[in-house]
Amino acid sequence: MEDIIFVTAYKDINRGNWNYFRRTNQMYIDYFYNLAYNIKFKLVVYVEEDILKIITTNHIFNDNVIFKDLNTVDTFLKKYIDRENQVMNSDLYKSRLHPVRKETSPENKYAEYNLITHSKVNFMKKTRDLFPNYKYYAWIDFGTANSNIELIPRYLDLSVLKEKIYCHTYLPLPEKRLDEIEMLSNYDIYILGSGYISHHSLVEKFENLWEQKIIDWQNKYISDDDQSLVLQLCYDNPDIIEAIYYDHWFGMYPYLFKDKTIEEKIHYNIEIENLKPTPLCEIMGRNKSTKGHSNIFMSWHNYTPFYYENLLKKNKKTDYLRIFELGLGSTNTIIPTQSGGMPGWSTDGKVGASLYGWCEFFVNSDVYGADIDIDKLINTKQITTFQCDQRVPYEIHKMWSHSEMSEPFHVMIQNGSNQFNDIVVFFENSIHKLAKNGFYVVEDILNEELHLFQDIIAKQWDEKYPHLIFLLYVLPSLVNKKNNNMLLVLG
Repeated sequence: MEDIIFVTAYKDINRGNWNYFRRTNQMYIDYFYNLAYNIKFKLVVYVEEDILKIITTNHIFNDNVIFKDLNTVDTFLKKYIDRENQVMNSDLYKSRLHPVRKETSPENKYAEYNLITHSKVNFMKKTRDLFPNYKYYAWIDFGTANSNIELIPRYLDLSVLKEKIYCHTYLPLPEKRLDEIEMLSNYDIYILGSGYISHHSLVEKFENLWEQKIIDWQNKYISDDDQSLVLQLCYDNPDIIEAIYYDHWFGMYPYLFKDKTIEEKIHYNIEIENLKPTPLCEIMGRNKSTKGHSNIFMSWHNYTPFYYENLLKKNKKTDYLRIFELGLGSTNTIIPTQSGGMPGWSTDGKVGASLYGWCEFFVNSDVYGADIDIDKLINTKQITTFQCDQRVPYEIHKMWSHSEMSEPFHVMIQNGSNQFNDIVVFFENSIHKLAKNGFYVVEDILNEELHLFQDIIAKQWDEKYPHLIFLLYVLPSLVNKKNNNMLLVLG
């Protein structure tokens, strides 16, 4: 029997047109990409045909991600939608609501929302039927829970789990039971619905308990989301349902992480609505780098907020850093590994745009670079560059043999050829130069090659480099639907 299988699903309930808590299909799909490319376990995904078509356009997934037709699942949404609408439209139900909740909270306005959250357990049960040889069946949300990639399940310590059903609570549960009707009039949130785990022997019971509570609530003219319902199940069934307390909003799976230090090293929310221009955006934009600029929403890449948040998390702008970046931005179309001035380097062909930006931002640091085009090398008081063909191991080692390159680097960035094989050659011959606790970033990964990185990480690099952490970021963008992706390697 295998250890654990994950389950997720997404159904369009017209949330993109809500007045509050609006999220479009594309927002959800952007979150999903990060889940699919980073999860280390088998993931069964239930979606409808039109959503699947969008998801798989220009994206390929490895065999641990399995898509299934959402409409083959007998969901609570199908079974109870008419009655749920009757309850929510009743005067009795409306009289129980806090005025603000009545106006803004989706769990008090939309029957489809409540019932699709209640249907999570149906997808877990369907997955157990399709794939019966797993010890645990785990729900993970399709959407916002994956906005912080470092929280996506990677390596889990399942030895702490017993033959139970588990949910996650952000706050310690009150000893005195919270009344289910009173909960409609306040804002208390305890259970977080982004993750549930059930032992295989209890999946069907979990579904039955959930359904009975829906029926009971509808008879009492109560409608609420899965978080409130599962809280009541915890009170009703303490012998088989356990709430894991972990002080993080999406902490169900980080609680089980073998490496709990990852959040100390990296933390970044990919939600595009949270993007804000930073001083680094302005500096890079003014230097004509496409890493980002002040109008971050219209920048070809929006890497600068990520760099700003995480490089300044443990470094001051006045600290001494050794920074290396491959790819100076040659526009020579004859050279096979360059893009001939295509977006990804300088917006006007300015060579070394990013290097000048790093110098301006980290004023006391030394910045090094390399490029295949020997005619584009630059050297200043703060910048030193070398010729290097990233496809040739001998040339890579020759570059590292220079005395200036002997010490390790705090930040290393690959921004040369974005072809998978070229990236792998340079990475495998350069990662030894990364300092302890350093950042190694591969920029501009093509959408259609993300699965290749997921595959080589899982099958080779995790074992070859056990001291490193690999994270694939699919960053939402309004303008770049081609290669606004990065691999982050934490030393």
